Amino acid sequence: MTTQTTTRSLAGTEIYPIGLGAMPMSLAGRPDEAQSIRTIHAALDAGANLIDTADAYCLDEAEVGHNERLVAKAIRDRRDGVLVATKGGHTRPGGDWDVDGSPAHLRAACEASLCALETDRIDLYQYHRPDPRVPYAVSVGAL
Repeated sequence: MTTQTTTRSLAGTEIYPIGLGAMPMSLAGRPDEAQSIRTIHAALDAGANLIDTADAYCLDEAEVGHNERLVAKAIRDRRDGVLVATKGGHTRPGGDWDVDGSPAHLRAACEASLCALETDRIDLYQYHRPDPRVPYAVSVGAL
């Protein structure tokens, strides 16, 4: 039996149909950094070229950007051909999940993600979850 892999196009880049969601690498019970980096490398070696991350994939507000920094470290020498999707709008006060869709927060979160990902561009930046206190159009307009 022959299997066929069909890629899909996203933002002009051909994407393997299976990506890597990096969230579990930064929450409670996470593997150590070396294991996480090996996992990211194994996914890339298997053909995956989409990695999903977010600034809020961390334990609490003291660690915001943990997952993005981990992904950046893992792909530092392998960035070409890898599409990194990240998100802003979630916050982690005391380890809880909250939202902040204010334009000021979203702009600051995007700037912080650029630094955490060690890049001058974000391939796919997403609004993580609407904030009921801020009109959706205002949040998205800031992006």
